[in-house]
Amino acid sequence: MLDDLKFAFRVLFKYPVHSLVVVLTLAIGIGATTTVYSFAKHLWTPAPDFREIHRLLAIYGTGAGREGGSTQSPGGISPADFRDWQMEVGGFEPLAAWTGWLADLSGEAAPERLCACLVTANFFATLGVRPAWGTFFSNGADEPGAEPEVMLSHGLWQRRFGGDTNIVGRSIQLTGTGYRVVGVLPERARYPQGAELWVPLKLGVEEWAERDRAYLRVLGRLKPGVTAGQAAAELRTVSERLAREYRQPGGIRALQVRSVREELMFGQLAAAGFAGGVAMFVLLLVCANVASLQLALGLARRQEFAVRAALGADCRRLVRQLLTESCLLALVGGGLGMLFAVWGIPLARARLAAEQLASVAGLDAVRLSLSGLGFTVGISLLAGMLTGLMPALATATADVMSTLISEVRRRMQGLDAQLPLLGLEPLEKSVRRGLGVVPLLAPLLGGLGVLALGLCAVGIYGVMAYNVWAREPEIGIRLALGATRPAVFRLIMGGGLGLAAWGLGIGFPVAVGLSWVLVNQAFELAAGVRFQFLVLGGVLLAIAIISLAACWLPARRAMRIDPMTALRRE
Repeated sequence: MLDDLKFAFRVLFKYPVHSLVVVLTLAIGIGATTTVYSFAKHLWTPAPDFREIHRLLAIYGTGAGREGGSTQSPGGISPADFRDWQMEVGGFEPLAAWTGWLADLSGEAAPERLCACLVTANFFATLGVRPAWGTFFSNGADEPGAEPEVMLSHGLWQRRFGGDTNIVGRSIQLTGTGYRVVGVLPERARYPQGAELWVPLKLGVEEWAERDRAYLRVLGRLKPGVTAGQAAAELRTVSERLAREYRQPGGIRALQVRSVREELMFGQLAAAGFAGGVAMFVLLLVCANVASLQLALGLARRQEFAVRAALGADCRRLVRQLLTESCLLALVGGGLGMLFAVWGIPLARARLAAEQLASVAGLDAVRLSLSGLGFTVGISLLAGMLTGLMPALATATADVMSTLISEVRRRMQGLDAQLPLLGLEPLEKSVRRGLGVVPLLAPLLGGLGVLALGLCAVGIYGVMAYNVWAREPEIGIRLALGATRPAVFRLIMGGGLGLAAWGLGIGFPVAVGLSWVLVNQAFELAAGVRFQFLVLGGVLLAIAIISLAACWLPARRAMRIDPMTALRRE
């Protein structure tokens, strides 16, 4: 094995251009895949640190308005209904409620608008979470007239206040009012998703008796032994009785009971799975391109393998040597790819808007971890095996005697062998916040798309270079029989562009179908048909130009083939 490794290093330096192209191709692909893995791993992390999160349920109501229309806040519960639920529904521990609020944070740094929540006093107890710093709200903090208090998210504490441990007790300005900071939540304990501030919900007696405005979201923790179905059935029974008793025109018609864990993780898991799938597809594209380059080099070294076979090396020995060479190239490419990932992860974070970073706890602190390093090493070895196995088998099983005879003839005749303002907010920023984790995919997938175009060029060039090498005797015969060199150039260009046209013809309808599914179905985004076809048209034009350039170099080489040299090789 040590001898194989030494020889692999000699081959790496013997063919420097080939080695450089393969290493760079693998480095870009592995670096991009490792970058995506680092973000996807964070999105795929277990659910937040809430006590027995499987018992937490989010409860929403769907009701009718005053004249049979929709409620002012679809999905909400009225304060009076919530109080009745607290007293009459027995399947839950004390229910908690919250509602959203956009708060303007001002102070020494630039003012910014943040997602905040007004919550009942038992909100954090229901979640089952402890503060990382400080305490939760004081007794009576939710009473009208009490001193304003606020809890900070871990991300806001780090980003805005530099992780200052003396933040507890300080006063901050929210929409022109001073709030005393009482505590900071743990990094992975944030509900609802995207919230950065929590303040007590202060309602007076008249407001708690209101049934016409449904704006509260309800959070419940199941009692031990009670199932979600049983609790939901009890909620519906109580809600239907309340609607009949008070003859509510805005009474709840239906309830939605969701698992908090699934609610928090679904978007993240979908984004992580999709981004990971695209990254693995790009890596397979890298492996296919490198395999074609390795095959071309292996065929160019057939004489060497024939001599080694004639001297006693069996097929298994040759395959092992070629796999060692491929794995060495892959590990070198993986090492360089790791450096690309170290650079690429901060670049990807910089491309994400603040709202997108805030949508997932800790996303702004993604780094290349030990698991990321292990992933890089593993994916490098896998790439080495994938790129080396088929070329090794194809090369090592070539006709040894015919190749050896050709080599002897060439030796005897002395031939040389040839060969990546406060309160005002832009609409774009508001839309990004509403999309949650979906916009995280945009810069990652955009970069992978550009990478795929580059790999397209490498792949086409590798296949065309191999095609010219394999057809060298045929081209020599054509030239010897009177074919002009421009005719040979057109022959190779026509063949290469014909294959590219077939690929575009097959790929275009597939791209149209996938873009429609992703835009309109998977992520429910609204995008104009004209814009989609404009993007697809631009990509097709780019691929056509890349195909033209990738075919041009092998075609020029074919045009310069010496007929006598080609015929002697045959």
